[in-house]
Amino acid sequence: MICINAQQTIDFEYAPPQNSHFIINNKTETVGTVKISGDKAEMEALKKIGYNQDRKMSYEFDIDVNMKTFEKTEESFPFEFNYEKIKIDVDSDGKKNNQLLSFSDITISGDLRKDKEVITHISQSGEDAKDNFIKSMPREFLRQIISKKSMKVGDQFIFEKAMQSATAQFKINGTFSYTLKKIDPEVAYFEIIINLKNDQDSSMVLSGNGTGEMVYNHINHYVLSENTTSNIEASKIERPSRLRFKL
Repeated sequence: MICINAQQTIDFEYAPPQNSHFIINNKTETVGTVKISGDKAEMEALKKIGYNQDRKMSYEFDIDVNMKTFEKTEESFPFEFNYEKIKIDVDSDGKKNNQLLSFSDITISGDLRKDKEVITHISQSGEDAKDNFIKSMPREFLRQIISKKSMKVGDQFIFEKAMQSATAQFKINGTFSYTLKKIDPEVAYFEIIINLKNDQDSSMVLSGNGTGEMVYNHINHYVLSENTTSNIEASKIERPSRLRFKL
């Protein structure tokens, strides 16, 4: 008789490796329909410049981040990175705009202090447009650190994350719940449940939910991959302008 004992627990730690050099790929795909409403004159004006009342949009944002981490202490965990590749594909009612960029010459330095990411320095290219674009880019690639703990199937941990657009037109708060579902000899699988709602200071009303999966190497303690899909309902808060948008 052969008995096989499956591993019951893992030592889990959510923290980037120190003194390391690695590439982080971050890809976001957004698909939706922008619904525009207004009076007859406004709608006619939009039609003349090529806008449909229901405007189908798809947006793909794919970046490779070249990341270096340094020696970790009790007070800080320094790091630096640059944007090795930025790929932007936009399709607005069949009108496509594709860009492939690289900003490997601009280094962003930071520190993880008390589990929060703090940017300490952004090098300048000397070109205002380029520097402003870099400042608008996402930069929260190293999440808050979770101290090492034992986890069994069914155990859960939660991340709270706040996000906003580069122009601050919307702010959204997210709760990401990770539940351990399966343990293999080297990797563990976590189910992700996402709840999203807009910040009270946001100029748009947003709400949504999502699901996903994280694959975690529990031998060397790092995330192999994380994929999520979210559905978001959005509408613009009424302002003096009478044009209204719904995504």
